[in-house]
Amino acid sequence: MRRSYGKADRIVAISKGVASQLLEMKLARPGQISVIYNLCVNNEVHTAQKAPISDYQVPFERPLLVACGRLTEQKGYPYLLDAFRRVRDERQAELWILGEGDQRSTIESRIEELGLVENVSLLGFRNNPFKFMAAADVFVLSSLWEGFGNVIVEAMACGTPVVATDCPHGPGEIITHEKNGLLVPPADSDALSNALLRVLRDQSLKEQLTENGKERARDFHASKIGQQYLGLFREVVSQSKESPQTPVDRSN
Repeated sequence: MRRSYGKADRIVAISKGVASQLLEMKLARPGQISVIYNLCVNNEVHTAQKAPISDYQVPFERPLLVACGRLTEQKGYPYLLDAFRRVRDERQAELWILGEGDQRSTIESRIEELGLVENVSLLGFRNNPFKFMAAADVFVLSSLWEGFGNVIVEAMACGTPVVATDCPHGPGEIITHEKNGLLVPPADSDALSNALLRVLRDQSLKEQLTENGKERARDFHASKIGQQYLGLFREVVSQSKESPQTPVDRSN
Protein backbone atom coordinates (compact mmCIF):
# COMPACT_ATOMS: atom_id res chain seq x y z
CA MET A 1 0.00 0.00 0.00
CA ARG A 2 2.80 2.43 0.82
CA ARG A 3 4.48 1.79 -2.53
CA SER A 4 1.34 1.97 -4.68
CA TYR A 5 -0.43 4.78 -2.82
CA GLY A 6 2.70 6.88 -2.92
CA LYS A 7 2.69 6.80 -6.74
CA ALA A 8 -0.97 7.74 -7.04
CA ASP A 9 -2.05 11.15 -8.34
CA ARG A 10 -5.16 10.85 -6.19
CA ILE A 11 -6.57 8.36 -3.71
CA VAL A 12 -10.34 7.96 -3.35
CA ALA A 13 -11.61 7.27 0.17
CA ILE A 14 -15.18 6.01 0.58
CA SER A 15 -15.75 8.10 3.73
CA LYS A 16 -14.20 10.99 5.59
CA GLY A 17 -13.33 8.59 8.40
CA VAL A 18 -11.38 6.35 6.04
CA ALA A 19 -9.60 9.43 4.65
CA SER A 20 -8.55 10.46 8.15
CA GLN A 21 -7.30 6.96 8.85
CA LEU A 22 -5.17 6.95 5.71
CA LEU A 23 -3.56 10.20 6.84
CA GLU A 24 -3.00 8.89 10.38
CA MET A 25 -1.31 5.77 8.95
CA LYS A 26 0.81 7.99 6.69
CA LEU A 27 -0.44 6.12 3.63
CA ALA A 28 -1.42 9.37 1.92
CA ARG A 29 -0.49 13.03 1.88
CA PRO A 30 -2.88 15.91 2.63
CA GLY A 31 -4.40 17.04 -0.65
CA GLN A 32 -3.84 13.63 -2.23
CA ILE A 33 -7.15 12.19 -0.98
CA SER A 34 -10.61 12.78 -2.42
CA VAL A 35 -13.69 11.53 -0.58
CA ILE A 36 -16.36 10.05 -2.85
CA TYR A 37 -19.05 8.00 -1.17
CA ASN A 38 -20.07 4.61 -2.51
CA LEU A 39 -22.63 4.33 -5.28
CA CYS A 40 -25.52 2.64 -3.47
CA VAL A 41 -28.68 3.38 -5.46
CA ASN A 42 -29.73 2.98 -9.08
CA ASN A 43 -33.02 2.35 -10.85
CA GLU A 44 -32.64 -1.41 -10.40
CA VAL A 45 -32.93 -1.02 -6.63
CA HIS A 46 -36.39 0.52 -6.96
CA THR A 47 -37.48 -2.34 -9.22
CA ALA A 48 -35.95 -5.08 -7.06
CA GLN A 49 -37.61 -3.86 -3.87
CA LYS A 50 -41.03 -4.54 -5.37
CA ALA A 51 -40.33 -8.25 -5.97
CA PRO A 52 -42.49 -10.62 -3.90
CA ILE A 53 -41.06 -12.57 -0.98
CA SER A 54 -42.25 -16.08 -1.73
CA ASP A 55 -40.19 -18.28 0.61
CA TYR A 56 -40.95 -16.46 3.89
CA GLN A 57 -44.20 -15.21 5.31
CA VAL A 58 -43.94 -11.51 6.02
CA PRO A 59 -45.60 -10.87 9.40
CA PHE A 60 -48.43 -8.34 9.19
CA GLU A 61 -49.67 -8.57 12.77
CA ARG A 62 -46.29 -7.78 14.39
CA PRO A 63 -43.29 -5.58 13.52
CA LEU A 64 -40.49 -6.91 11.34
CA LEU A 65 -36.87 -5.87 11.86
CA VAL A 66 -34.30 -6.65 9.16
CA ALA A 67 -30.49 -6.63 9.29
CA CYS A 68 -28.18 -7.38 6.39
CA GLY A 69 -24.48 -8.27 6.45
CA ARG A 70 -21.97 -11.07 6.79
CA LEU A 71 -22.19 -13.18 9.95
CA THR A 72 -18.87 -11.95 11.33
CA GLU A 73 -17.57 -10.18 14.43
CA GLN A 74 -17.60 -6.85 12.59
CA LYS A 75 -21.39 -6.77 12.32
CA GLY A 76 -22.01 -6.90 16.08
CA TYR A 77 -24.86 -9.41 15.92
CA PRO A 78 -24.55 -10.52 19.58
CA TYR A 79 -25.41 -6.95 20.59
CA LEU A 80 -28.31 -6.91 18.15
CA LEU A 81 -29.69 -10.16 19.54
CA ASP A 82 -29.45 -8.87 23.11
CA ALA A 83 -31.21 -5.69 22.01
CA PHE A 84 -33.91 -7.64 20.21
CA ARG A 85 -34.49 -9.76 23.31
CA ARG A 86 -35.38 -6.54 25.14
CA VAL A 87 -37.66 -5.52 22.27
CA ARG A 88 -39.39 -8.91 22.52
CA ASP A 89 -39.84 -8.49 26.25
CA GLU A 90 -42.08 -5.52 25.48
CA ARG A 91 -43.86 -6.59 22.31
CA GLN A 92 -44.20 -9.29 19.66
CA ALA A 93 -41.73 -8.79 16.82
CA GLU A 94 -39.59 -10.69 14.32
CA LEU A 95 -35.99 -10.22 13.24
CA TRP A 96 -34.65 -11.41 9.90
CA ILE A 97 -30.89 -11.42 9.30
CA LEU A 98 -29.58 -11.71 5.74
CA GLY A 99 -26.03 -12.95 5.19
CA GLU A 100 -23.61 -15.81 5.71
CA GLY A 101 -20.33 -16.06 7.59
CA ASP A 102 -18.07 -17.94 9.94
CA GLN A 103 -20.04 -16.98 13.06
CA ARG A 104 -23.30 -18.59 11.99
CA SER A 105 -23.12 -21.42 14.54
CA THR A 106 -22.22 -18.96 17.33
CA ILE A 107 -25.14 -16.74 16.41
CA GLU A 108 -27.51 -19.72 16.25
CA SER A 109 -26.40 -20.76 19.74
CA ARG A 110 -27.01 -17.26 21.07
CA ILE A 111 -30.49 -17.22 19.52
CA GLU A 112 -31.29 -20.43 21.40
CA GLU A 113 -29.83 -19.13 24.66
CA LEU A 114 -32.03 -16.04 24.48
CA GLY A 115 -35.15 -18.04 23.65
CA LEU A 116 -35.60 -16.34 20.28
CA VAL A 117 -35.79 -19.36 17.98
CA GLU A 118 -39.40 -18.54 17.08
CA ASN A 119 -38.66 -14.88 16.44
CA VAL A 120 -35.27 -14.70 14.68
CA SER A 121 -34.59 -16.12 11.20
CA LEU A 122 -31.16 -16.37 9.56
CA LEU A 123 -32.04 -16.14 5.88
CA GLY A 124 -28.52 -16.59 4.47
CA PHE A 125 -27.17 -14.76 1.44
CA ARG A 126 -29.81 -13.24 -0.86
CA ASN A 127 -29.29 -11.96 -4.39
CA ASN A 128 -32.07 -9.46 -3.83
CA PRO A 129 -31.87 -8.03 -0.31
CA PHE A 130 -33.93 -4.98 -1.28
CA LYS A 131 -37.30 -6.72 -1.16
CA PHE A 132 -36.56 -7.76 2.43
CA MET A 133 -35.47 -4.24 3.35
CA ALA A 134 -38.68 -2.84 1.84
CA ALA A 135 -40.80 -5.29 3.84
CA ALA A 136 -39.25 -4.27 7.18
CA ASP A 137 -40.71 -1.86 9.69
CA VAL A 138 -37.17 -0.95 10.78
CA PHE A 139 -33.77 -1.68 9.26
CA VAL A 140 -31.02 -2.08 11.82
CA LEU A 141 -27.23 -1.99 11.50
CA SER A 142 -25.32 -3.10 14.61
CA SER A 143 -21.77 -2.98 13.23
CA LEU A 144 -18.72 -2.36 15.39
CA TRP A 145 -16.87 -0.82 12.44
CA GLU A 146 -17.51 -0.10 8.76
CA GLY A 147 -15.82 1.47 5.77
CA PHE A 148 -19.05 3.18 4.76
CA GLY A 149 -22.27 1.21 5.27
CA ASN A 150 -23.99 0.73 1.90
CA VAL A 151 -26.94 -1.12 3.43
CA ILE A 152 -27.99 2.01 5.33
CA VAL A 153 -28.48 3.92 2.09
CA GLU A 154 -30.11 0.93 0.39
CA ALA A 155 -32.66 0.60 3.19
CA MET A 156 -33.38 4.33 3.06
CA ALA A 157 -33.95 4.07 -0.69
CA CYS A 158 -36.43 1.25 -0.01
CA GLY A 159 -38.44 3.53 2.26
CA THR A 160 -37.48 1.88 5.54
CA PRO A 161 -36.48 3.83 8.68
CA VAL A 162 -32.96 3.05 9.87
CA VAL A 163 -31.41 2.57 13.30
CA ALA A 164 -27.62 2.22 13.14
CA THR A 165 -24.57 2.24 15.35
CA ASP A 166 -22.42 5.34 15.07
CA CYS A 167 -19.35 3.19 14.45
CA PRO A 168 -16.20 4.13 12.57
CA HIS A 169 -16.66 4.87 9.74
CA GLY A 170 -19.63 5.86 7.61
CA PRO A 171 -22.98 5.72 9.44
CA GLY A 172 -22.48 9.13 11.04
CA GLU A 173 -21.70 10.59 7.62
CA ILE A 174 -24.86 9.13 6.10
CA ILE A 175 -27.32 9.68 8.93
CA THR A 176 -28.23 12.96 10.57
CA HIS A 177 -29.44 11.78 13.97
CA GLU A 178 -33.15 12.37 14.59
CA LYS A 179 -33.66 13.65 11.02
CA ASN A 180 -33.22 10.73 8.61
CA GLY A 181 -32.27 7.96 11.03
CA LEU A 182 -31.26 7.18 14.59
CA LEU A 183 -27.66 6.65 15.70
CA VAL A 184 -26.58 4.77 18.83
CA PRO A 185 -23.16 3.92 20.28
CA PRO A 186 -21.66 0.65 19.03
CA ALA A 187 -21.62 -2.37 21.37
CA ASP A 188 -24.48 -0.90 23.45
CA SER A 189 -27.48 -3.23 23.47
CA ASP A 190 -29.55 -1.02 25.76
CA ALA A 191 -29.18 2.03 23.51
CA LEU A 192 -29.94 -0.08 20.45
CA SER A 193 -33.09 -1.60 21.95
CA ASN A 194 -34.32 1.82 23.13
CA ALA A 195 -33.88 3.27 19.64
CA LEU A 196 -35.67 0.35 18.00
CA LEU A 197 -38.58 0.57 20.42
CA ARG A 198 -38.76 4.30 19.91
CA VAL A 199 -39.30 3.90 16.16
CA LEU A 200 -41.82 1.08 16.68
CA ARG A 201 -43.82 3.16 19.17
CA ASP A 202 -43.77 6.53 17.43
CA GLN A 203 -45.56 6.50 14.07
CA SER A 204 -44.80 10.16 13.34
CA LEU A 205 -41.07 9.58 13.94
CA LYS A 206 -41.18 6.52 11.70
CA GLU A 207 -42.80 8.53 8.88
CA GLN A 208 -40.28 11.35 9.31
CA LEU A 209 -37.28 9.02 9.14
CA THR A 210 -38.79 7.25 6.13
CA GLU A 211 -39.36 10.38 4.06
CA ASN A 212 -36.09 12.07 4.99
CA GLY A 213 -34.24 8.81 4.48
CA LYS A 214 -35.54 8.47 0.92
CA GLU A 215 -34.42 12.02 0.21
CA ARG A 216 -30.96 11.35 1.68
CA ALA A 217 -30.58 8.18 -0.41
CA ARG A 218 -30.80 10.25 -3.59
CA ASP A 219 -27.40 11.74 -2.75
CA PHE A 220 -25.87 8.31 -3.40
CA HIS A 221 -27.57 7.62 -6.73
CA ALA A 222 -25.40 6.32 -9.58
CA SER A 223 -25.87 9.50 -11.58
CA LYS A 224 -24.57 11.76 -8.79
CA ILE A 225 -21.64 9.56 -7.74
CA GLY A 226 -20.70 9.03 -11.39
CA GLN A 227 -20.53 12.78 -11.90
CA GLN A 228 -18.22 13.12 -8.91
CA TYR A 229 -15.84 10.52 -10.36
CA LEU A 230 -15.98 12.22 -13.76
CA GLY A 231 -15.09 15.53 -12.16
CA LEU A 232 -12.18 13.94 -10.32
CA PHE A 233 -10.84 12.25 -13.48
CA ARG A 234 -11.01 15.55 -15.38
CA GLU A 235 -9.19 17.35 -12.59
CA VAL A 236 -6.39 14.77 -12.40
CA VAL A 237 -5.94 14.64 -16.18
CA SER A 238 -5.87 18.43 -16.36
CA GLN A 239 -3.23 18.64 -13.66
CA SER A 240 -1.08 15.96 -15.33
CA LYS A 241 -1.14 17.91 -18.62
CA GLU A 242 0.00 21.06 -16.86
CA SER A 243 2.83 19.32 -14.96
CA PRO A 244 6.00 17.90 -16.55
CA GLN A 245 5.96 14.14 -16.86
CA THR A 246 8.10 12.39 -14.25
CA PRO A 247 9.21 8.81 -14.93
CA VAL A 248 7.73 6.33 -12.47
CA ASP A 249 10.21 4.21 -10.55
CA ARG A 250 9.00 0.62 -11.03
CA SER A 251 12.07 -1.03 -9.55
CA ASN A 252 10.04 -2.07 -6.48
